[in-house]
Amino acid sequence: MFGFAISTTLGRTAPARATIIATRNWTPADLGSAVAWWDAEKGITLAGTGVARWIDRIGGQTVTQSAASAQPAFDGAARNGKAGLVFGSGQFLTGGIGALPVAAKAHTLLVAAHATGADRYNATVLSWGARGTNASRSLRVRGAHEGVIMSFYSNDYNGAASWSGRDRTVAHQMDDQGNGLFWADGLADSPHQVAGVETGATATNIGTHVQNTAHTVNGMTVQQIVIAGAVLSTTDRQRLEGWASWHTGRGGRELSADHPHRNARPQVAA
Repeated sequence: MFGFAISTTLGRTAPARATIIATRNWTPADLGSAVAWWDAEKGITLAGTGVARWIDRIGGQTVTQSAASAQPAFDGAARNGKAGLVFGSGQFLTGGIGALPVAAKAHTLLVAAHATGADRYNATVLSWGARGTNASRSLRVRGAHEGVIMSFYSNDYNGAASWSGRDRTVAHQMDDQGNGLFWADGLADSPHQVAGVETGATATNIGTHVQNTAHTVNGMTVQQIVIAGAVLSTTDRQRLEGWASWHTGRGGRELSADHPHRNARPQVAA
């Protein structure tokens, strides 16, 4: 990026001098409110072809799976030449709660993934909290070719966008007053008022629900998960969506035509 400064001396215009401003690619680490970032290209420990451990890049929160049959597979070029964890039926990772927002704390959640459309009803992509009514918050899919759900067990809030058969970036935001909103590939979807939230939390599961581990996803390739402990500004949310698209090899193509990062990665001063 270049800026130009022009000065005058004795009525004459001096030559313009270019100022070079160095930039770099923006990442979720630039969000001051980010509390977890699971990146399929980092922090993976394999047991054969299965994922035994996944560590987030922000707070070091770890999810694991010791049973070989329940480990998702790792594919270094799962979608668009980029890495992903491929979750089948009965496969999930589990760990502690870390610094994830609980109780009435606000959040922004983003998941970049691909679903084959073979999923079951109430399959859970990500869940954190504890067992019991209104004791967890979870991003789920209702079933094959149906929309997403944000669930505050047992209150469900349905989004209109289907994940099935496509690469999609799904975000959900909730403020500290319980006002919730989905975003699907940068487009706002299904505002709602959350009636109850968890009051305590003990676990985080990726690929299934903390209340019922039978609710696994089937045919979901997860590439990126980012969680922030705040409702992001429009600028930061769009940066996050743009980053997810470019980082997962989609190059902005699924974003709306007027999205600021459809044609270029988000940048920040180096």
